[in-house]
Amino acid sequence: MSVVTEPERKKLADAFKRRGMREHLRALGRRLWTEHFIREWMRYLRVPPHDNDYLTLPRGAPCPRCGSMSPDRTATGTLICVNFPGGWAERCLGCQTVWLHEERF
Repeated sequence: MSVVTEPERKKLADAFKRRGMREHLRALGRRLWTEHFIREWMRYLRVPPHDNDYLTLPRGAPCPRCGSMSPDRTATGTLICVNFPGGWAERCLGCQTVWLHEERF
């Protein structure tokens, strides 16, 4: 993966600002995060060029890869790996696939 460019950092900073994520904005500005971590946040918040890296599915949808569902519906299950204003990311405990859920923001 290439180095995170200044225009990409700016796009992520703008996404944090829109959501009121001040601590994240400060950490990004102080360059406290690895490039992998920055790209992961770009995926979570659907910031180009990572806006289509993860599928966006409705609440309660099964894993798009193996069909596993949340812990109250199957043994394998899923977990929420990150919450953010406007949505969350969910990870399948079986196959490790990540997908997003968005709420109106």
